[in-house]
Amino acid sequence: MATKGLELIYSANDNGAFKRKFVRDGVQGNYDVVFEMIRITRNTVNYNRSFEKVVKDLLINRGLDSYSDSESIFNTIYDYVHKNIKYILDSAGKVDNIKSAVDTLSDGFGDCDDLAILCASMLGVLGFEDVRFVMARYNELEPSFVHIYTVCYDKGERFVFDTTLPNGKLNDEVKAFEKKEIAVF
Repeated sequence: MATKGLELIYSANDNGAFKRKFVRDGVQGNYDVVFEMIRITRNTVNYNRSFEKVVKDLLINRGLDSYSDSESIFNTIYDYVHKNIKYILDSAGKVDNIKSAVDTLSDGFGDCDDLAILCASMLGVLGFEDVRFVMARYNELEPSFVHIYTVCYDKGERFVFDTTLPNGKLNDEVKAFEKKEIAVF
């Protein structure tokens, strides 16, 4: 998530085509990355029916349906991503590769931005409307945000999906020096 004159590589769409883009240094670059993440997430939610089927099949296989409570759905999504998608940082350097939810599922791994896109996309195809990306920095010496994860607000409650935490669970969140929430939907 940290940016410093970063080259951003991301999927233009789900057909495997890639685009390259340079983003600005510091916090402005963080926002550049987040807005690309939002575009990628919305594209998956709006146009990828096979991804929607995968997510709904996951819930059905866990005995959930449209009448299930939100917290059961959220726990299922969190547990699936946390247990099945490995958290692996992008290669060190000046390149950040942002993947669509479909690519992250296919690869079986991703960094924090990839896992955030996956969680947000899963929530989006299920119709949750108040989904946000949270950018965090953990001390005042960090010149930009260094981590990103997903939150969802439902019926006045905030649910945290930081699937990068080694022994984490739904709603686990590391205390940050500064956080910014940006709406996805």
